[in-house]
Amino acid sequence: GRTLIWKNSMQTILHHPMGVGIGNFGGSYGDEQSAYFAAGKGSQQDEYVAGNPEYAFNEYLQICIAHGILPFILFLAIIGYSLYTGIRRKKIAPTASLLALLIVCGMSYPFSVLPFLIVLAFVLARIHSDEKGISLAPPLTAGLTLVSLLVVLLCLYNRCPTYQAYKKWYTYTLYRSAGSPEVTSGYKKIYPLLADQLSFLFEYAQYLSKNEMYEESNRVLEKAIRISCDPMLHNVMGKNYQALQKYTEAEQCFQKSAHIVPNRIYPYYLMALLYTEAGETEKANAAARIVLTKEPKVNSTAIEEMREKMRKLLVSD
Repeated sequence: GRTLIWKNSMQTILHHPMGVGIGNFGGSYGDEQSAYFAAGKGSQQDEYVAGNPEYAFNEYLQICIAHGILPFILFLAIIGYSLYTGIRRKKIAPTASLLALLIVCGMSYPFSVLPFLIVLAFVLARIHSDEKGISLAPPLTAGLTLVSLLVVLLCLYNRCPTYQAYKKWYTYTLYRSAGSPEVTSGYKKIYPLLADQLSFLFEYAQYLSKNEMYEESNRVLEKAIRISCDPMLHNVMGKNYQALQKYTEAEQCFQKSAHIVPNRIYPYYLMALLYTEAGETEKANAAARIVLTKEPKVNSTAIEEMREKMRKLLVSD
């Protein structure tokens, strides 16, 4: 599974050498994996292990994808110089700690967890610091402490509106099924503050869709698709287009969903219903047969229900 992720991540770097930006790995990766399977390059094993990852499971690829090739080279230069310095100064403990962290970076995503970044900063500081340390005058120490405290308070003040938005979001979640003007207005107000949170975007888009605000829902989903490769985002967008009777756009969404994670049956089920509604009987029957014959990764009652509907669809034709 990670081999597939790394393979598509390398393609993402080739197509975005300047980087895609922090937090946008999922969207760019989804495009690459979808194109990979759409071109028929994936094996059965690839299809079985394919998923919708939030991380590259390799910090070196993750940094290169997010920031670009030049910042990645700068990162390697800093790390390489730090290892050289640690060995030359015989600082065994911090150098070994840095090396251990670098090994973990090759198989996971430690830099996406704040404590590991703090560890990295302290380890680098320990490697490059003078053994004697730096002695500051008491007034300077007090001044630096005060400035640091002010910076922390400013950051907290800056994030306070986001914290309040989270609290309001919890309130709206309790009543998200109700399409009252108050709830709709509430979602709109906190949307700019939580526009980088996938769970909020997905919930907001579903709320809009359930209340027949399909175009607004798709605008929210477009933002979510830039930061995530979850195929369900494309499924909801496709159903919105179907409700607007934009069948071509709906078909493209369902196909994109099917190509991102090809071991799922649900997109083909949605395609069968779409083609039936659009009067394309042959395509509907072909999609229905895929639902009936495709081996799911995990069996469930939902799959059996979908297959039962597809059997009825084929019989009716």
